[in-house]
Amino acid sequence: MINMHAIAAIGEKEVTYLFREKTFFILLGIFMTMAALSTFIGWATVYTIHNVYDAAAIELIAMHAVVPDFPLKHISSLAILKNMIIYVVLIGS
Repeated sequence: MINMHAIAAIGEKEVTYLFREKTFFILLGIFMTMAALSTFIGWATVYTIHNVYDAAAIELIAMHAVVPDFPLKHISSLAILKNMIIYVVLIGS
């Protein structure tokens, strides 16, 4: 039979040891930085597309032309985070 107190004691020592290791914080920092950069790049891409579409729409309206629908209208705002799994795999490997 498994002694739950022994498992809890081992788990507590492992967590304590983990927070003493600098490697854990370095990997955590790398992961957080990559996640932040991925999010920023995705946001900047969508923001640029919005600006280009708005400028093109103004030009088309001035020329009395038909303005097409926004190309990212059906894409979720969270779609910019779809590459996050790639960074998780890179960090894990």
